[in-house]
Amino acid sequence: MASLNSFDPSHVFCFVSVFRPFVMGALLLFKVTCPLLLVVCAFRAILSLTRTPLRHLLLQVLLISDLMALNFFFLVRDEGSWLDIGISISHYVIVMLYIIVLFLFLQLSRLLTETTVATTPVD
Repeated sequence: MASLNSFDPSHVFCFVSVFRPFVMGALLLFKVTCPLLLVVCAFRAILSLTRTPLRHLLLQVLLISDLMALNFFFLVRDEGSWLDIGISISHYVIVMLYIIVLFLFLQLSRLLTETTVATTPVD
């Protein structure tokens, strides 16, 4: 994802025949979040199989994300073309939102991986 404006609506034209920006935006958001949610669920499953504490790995992911955000913060430009300025700000905003979304997806993955569908009686 290069910037916040990089969502191309041509990918959802096969699902929506009439121009509906909110439906198209929801489909694009679904397209972006599905792979990330699958990866987070797999991450959560690996953690539960290896019995690794979640807190330690979350702190490592948070540290790497903060370092990436700090890097993009120093790369924010306030001179040049409007496109360069917008792209640099978009990169920083995407990384900062990624940290929040990651924690929300980890909580959602906890609900998806720890919920039991049916229980069997134990004698």
